[in-house]
Amino acid sequence: MKDIKRKIARYNTFWEDKLTESRFWKAIALSYIEQDVKLEEQQIFITQISFYPRLIEVLLSTLNKANTKVTVNILFFSTLLPRHYWNFPMQFNYNGTLVSYVRSIEFLEKYREGLKKNIYQRGLSNVKLNIERVLFVAKDTSIKSFEDTELYTKSELENDFNYYCAIKRNNKIGDYAKKVRWKDLLNLKNPDGDLLVKKKYYLTGLKIDDDLISKILKSGMENDELYKLSKITNKGDFFSVGDYYIEQLHTNPNENAKHIVITNDTDSDPLDKGCYKMRDIPSLSPNLSYIEIKFDNEDDAPLSFILDTYMDIKRGFVKLEILDADDNKNRVLYHKIQEIRSKSVPIRRTSNENYIYDKKREDIIDEIKSYVNGNTVDKDLSQKVDFIENNIFNLSSSDIDYYRDAINNKYTKDVIESLYEKLSRAINKK
Repeated sequence: MKDIKRKIARYNTFWEDKLTESRFWKAIALSYIEQDVKLEEQQIFITQISFYPRLIEVLLSTLNKANTKVTVNILFFSTLLPRHYWNFPMQFNYNGTLVSYVRSIEFLEKYREGLKKNIYQRGLSNVKLNIERVLFVAKDTSIKSFEDTELYTKSELENDFNYYCAIKRNNKIGDYAKKVRWKDLLNLKNPDGDLLVKKKYYLTGLKIDDDLISKILKSGMENDELYKLSKITNKGDFFSVGDYYIEQLHTNPNENAKHIVITNDTDSDPLDKGCYKMRDIPSLSPNLSYIEIKFDNEDDAPLSFILDTYMDIKRGFVKLEILDADDNKNRVLYHKIQEIRSKSVPIRRTSNENYIYDKKREDIIDEIKSYVNGNTVDKDLSQKVDFIENNIFNLSSSDIDYYRDAINNKYTKDVIESLYEKLSRAINKK
């Protein structure tokens, strides 16, 4: 309470000082505070976007000071793919038309790290935190949006497990993907001179063609930074963008990182668990969250709130409406939230079969590197080995088996050349 009173006093001091300056500031104060109070009476808050993640941090800190143990359950609805916590889709104006590209956003960096900090915070002796998220995705590109919010596809979500953002050693996550300027990323090439960004070696979520490259380089966006999310070449210690999302942004990761797939009304295929036809899904904002606070002390009744959030990431503000979930007028919305929550299913990661092939890829790379290190090779062959290491993910399973079986024999220059040609053709077909 002392902290609250001190901060309110600072607010009062600011306006008292301004009111002595001019009639203009008196008009600003009267109009602003009048509207502010009206919104707050409706439990609507419009403020800086950093308020949203900060709210969770302060809530946990405040509850931790209570004399009883508390469980905080937080459910997020979201349409952001794992990649968007690193690089966010934006637009810029090019000769009167809007052009899509991606870049890193400071707010999402703080949000990502803030969530991770809260999840792994060891100083909360009295608070047990449970974070769950339901991600809305479309079955295919025929479904563009849900309740006026853009949707991405299930295949795009699955693709986020093919690119890495970190390295995991001894169960510790470190060495995050580094930032790079667009103009530097666009200069990276393979030994044949092909732009790697056009070969989808880096995760951007965009169709990278000469037209987009030209527009980026001519519009001042060339110095904008984005995270360099590279394709996984062999599993090893690489930690994918999708794995980071599941393990670092949720408690009880394998159960709490969930999704709902929205299909067309005309879809004749049987619906899998976790799927809704568009006409059947409850109508609500996919930007809601639900907070439930339960006290071990039986004298304290549990609290539950629905947060309806609108974020403008580009302009840096958030509109947050807080609804009491126990209020009868909000019960229909509460039940819609619980219906979607109960029908959502955990996001499943790489299958055992893929892990087996990851190990075979590692074996191939280890052998060709052993050959290079044990022999005198020219620069051209060395570059081809690097190319193989960076692109072996593109080999078909039958090719992986073929080359894995071949490592019983000594690798020669001809075998490396064969691998290089095979991968070059596979990439050029994309």
